[in-house]
Order: sequence, then structure tokens, then C-alpha cells
Amino acid sequence: MSVYRRTKFNQVALVDWGQNWVSVAPNQLRAFWCGFLEVEFHLFNLEESLELPDSFVVQLRGVALNGLKKFQISESEIGLLYV
Repeated sequence: MSVYRRTKFNQVALVDWGQNWVSVAPNQLRAFWCGFLEVEFHLFNLEESLELPDSFVVQLRGVALNGLKKFQISESEIGLLYV
């Protein structure tokens, strides 16, 4: 069985696909085969926030994803994000 997920121009998605994570960029349609694998979709609205929730930061630590740049900023530093 295939599952399709489309993101809008202001959305991105992180997909937990078995033991792998996949990123879906804005305004894309992606298909996932979910025979024996559990597929979970997590949509994020970029107009609300560009920051991942803390629960995802912990899960994605050490995972490389296309389109997702990770920077660690300590409490004593100042971070500035240009989009």
C-alpha cells in the first residue's frame, strides 16, 4: 500500500518511515510504501515557526536530512537566522 503526502507552499514535513527519517520540502508530493513499515507524518507550518519542537530535536540529533540545516547554539551565544 502506498501513502501520499503533499506539502503546501508554507509547509514542510518530517516523515518517520520505519527506522528512517525523510524530509519533504514545501510544495511537494511524495509517495511512501508502507507494507510492513509504520509511516508517521509530521507537518510544520513555516509561517508559524522555523524552529523544530524540542521533542524532534532530541529524536533527530545525529540524523542527516536533506534540506534541514542543524546548528547548535549554546545558552551563552546569540543566534541569528536568515531565511
